[in-house]
Amino acid sequence: MKKILFTWLATINDFDEKGQISTIGPNVNMHAYHWEYDQHIILYTRDYLDSALQLLHYLKAKFSNHKVNIRKLDINEVYTDLASLKNKIETLLFEYSDWKIDLLLSTGTGLMKIAWYICHTNLNLNTRLLKVLSPVDSRDFLQPELYVIDVEQSPVPVSALIRETNILSNKISNERIITKTLEQTYDRAFKIAQADNVSVLILGNTGTGKEVLAKYIHYNSARKHKPFISVNCSAFSEQLLESRLFGHKKGSFTGAYNNAKGVFEQADGGTVFLDEIGDINTYMQQAILRFLQEKEIQPIGANPKKIDVRIIAATNKDIQQAISENKFRADLFFRLGITLELPDFIRYKNDEKLEIINFFLEQKRIEFGRKKIIKIEETLKSFLFAYQFPGNIRELINIIDNLYVFAENNAELSDLPLYVNKINSDFSLKLADVEREHIKKVLKLCNNNKSQAANTLGIALNTLKNKIND
Repeated sequence: MKKILFTWLATINDFDEKGQISTIGPNVNMHAYHWEYDQHIILYTRDYLDSALQLLHYLKAKFSNHKVNIRKLDINEVYTDLASLKNKIETLLFEYSDWKIDLLLSTGTGLMKIAWYICHTNLNLNTRLLKVLSPVDSRDFLQPELYVIDVEQSPVPVSALIRETNILSNKISNERIITKTLEQTYDRAFKIAQADNVSVLILGNTGTGKEVLAKYIHYNSARKHKPFISVNCSAFSEQLLESRLFGHKKGSFTGAYNNAKGVFEQADGGTVFLDEIGDINTYMQQAILRFLQEKEIQPIGANPKKIDVRIIAATNKDIQQAISENKFRADLFFRLGITLELPDFIRYKNDEKLEIINFFLEQKRIEFGRKKIIKIEETLKSFLFAYQFPGNIRELINIIDNLYVFAENNAELSDLPLYVNKINSDFSLKLADVEREHIKKVLKLCNNNKSQAANTLGIALNTLKNKIND
């Protein structure tokens, strides 16, 4: 059986302070001391192609007889969540289902390592978790030691881990952010939680808190002591999604080497959160509709099974438009029961934004072990009120993480993440910025003819010149 090694690009440990390849980095150590593979794939995320190519060229030059390649996993480390990351990794690993697969825990972020662990314990693939030490950390100071991490292959602790990770990452499963805009939504969600058999469809753009709301429903329901399992439907092909949700019997398709329980069976008695349900095809829509009608699943190659699961679905698509274009089944929409909608962060009033900001400041104070909540300076507060937040509340949480990491007691504009500081005025709601951008667009339409632009804008030429020079 062929053997493959998966690692992440270690953007710190694989490179020295001068940006050159480190000879004691984890990826280099695996080639220099522990090579036993037919192939090595180094995963990298957005914006790290240059570093990945640098490491790839080094390894190919140094170990010319080793087969190594790089592969981009299309995630944004700022916005990604465990469920999305895990689903993308699962899809990747299933491509090598007939290989022996080693996953190196010495590379990647904490979230990436958790995703490795969940995939290892939950996919029934031939995987191992490895850890390699640098020579300076090894006992003989000469050769980096390699460890195999043994874990119990059981679906019970996996479900527990998924729940614990999600709860800890959001810390609001049983709490609610009280704002006038959200109050009615969460009141409705609480009533839905008490109606045990009602399915739910949550609408809202990316980062608005759809999974948080789903967890609020689950953890305030009679199902709260049973599993809550999240699946990003857009991360799977049709067959993989069907297998992931309903399970499969050994030998039912190429690569099905073992019987596998699907998410619905793993969550029996609990809740399944189907994120991005608007992206699935009509075949899978029919399969989910059948479950909602019959309360039974059809594992691939096996007999039907009765399952007790509440479905909470979510999408950022315009679901009514999708129905009118025959991309989403109207009968599935009606079967999903009650609809809840979450607004973009930009739609909140400033006093509500401040409430939400303070809510997460206190959550993160606890998480970071700070005695006092961090103070937001007025200039930063004004910026946060005006900023468009394309990533919505998820982006706000990331910004607050950065503030607690880089600020002491008082947070200023300079403590914002670099990508936010580089955002141009297109994302500003300040009148002067909006006006300036509009003038630029009109000038461009008028081929930079100021007289024509002034006439188009309905202002005097001198007024236009003064605004340009401001």
